Amino acid sequence: VVVSQASWTLVFANELIEISAGIMMIILANLFVIVLSTSGVQQTSVPWYFLTQFPFELHFGWILAAAVVNWNLAFVELGLGNAFQFYAAVAGVAILVVASLALLVSGYWIAPAVAVWALIAIYVKDTTLEGFSQSQLDSIEYAALGSAIFIGVAILIQSLRIWNKQRSSSDEGAATGYQRVRDGA
Repeated sequence: VVVSQASWTLVFANELIEISAGIMMIILANLFVIVLSTSGVQQTSVPWYFLTQFPFELHFGWILAAAVVNWNLAFVELGLGNAFQFYAAVAGVAILVVASLALLVSGYWIAPAVAVWALIAIYVKDTTLEGFSQSQLDSIEYAALGSAIFIGVAILIQSLRIWNKQRSSSDEGAATGYQRVRDGA
């Protein structure tokens, strides 16, 4: 991850956007492997989770959102038409929603929370882009807002589910409620 992250920084700083988008996918894949491999680690405490898993899940969420942005920048840099760029933006919002829901179902909530933050940022950013109508921009902004609310509600539901399982099985051993939900118990 470190080598690919450093490479991305150098390539992006030199405005080689298309190459940086590819490197971003390498970072994302590496983080995905790390997140999956650390999910099986026995958690002994909440601090242990925040030291071993949380940073990677957070970084994964950031890179997921940044990859969507980076690819949209690459499409602009490649000179693809406004129609393609518009649909790429719609697809980017959809990717964040689908990835967030898949992660939530698998017991992860940090990356989906980062996606909520990214989607809210899309909504609140005052954007005027040459070649795009205000209705196109509004539709992306409202799709982002609706998606952020949807994922936020899903996170809340998942959190309540974890809390309820933890509360109802507090005497089942040393494993945390978070672990039992993630393990399907």
